Amino acid sequence: FITGGFHIDGFGDTCDGFFAAKGRDKVLDIMKDSRIGTFAAIGIIINLLIKFEGYKYIAVNEELTAALIFIPMISRAAIVFLCLIGKPAKEGGLGNLFINNVGISQLIVNIAGAMTIGFISGLSLVNIGVNLITTTVIVFLFNKLCVDKIGGITGDSLGAINELVTLALLLIISI
Repeated sequence: FITGGFHIDGFGDTCDGFFAAKGRDKVLDIMKDSRIGTFAAIGIIINLLIKFEGYKYIAVNEELTAALIFIPMISRAAIVFLCLIGKPAKEGGLGNLFINNVGISQLIVNIAGAMTIGFISGLSLVNIGVNLITTTVIVFLFNKLCVDKIGGITGDSLGAINELVTLALLLIISI
């Protein structure tokens, strides 16, 4: 829970389901399976390699060290955003505790907190703005993909969006 293992697990389950199967029910069955599949293994390895290189790049560039705090805050805000705009793909599941159970005020608090920390830490307004726009686009596109594939979002989708936003922001900041 503390290390984000839930998020990586959701990312892996989403990779397995979305890349390995066709048909809503089959995708959901694969995502629910506790075993790791080929697509999850490939996705998680790529995920960790991008994170390693991204964080290594940030670590050697003093002006970017604020991103070490900013990126996880924005990626968690992306989860709140997806919970706000998404609809549940299935009746049960842990994700349904959060999906459609957050309001705009929770999203505003998350984004404002991340922006404040980013600004205080020294990130430029342009950098913060680009990252917020990128996050918004990724959340909308991922929500659409989830609706097309499985009719909505699951708890695994929430973990996956955290990882996708983290990876995208690491790539953007590294560029």
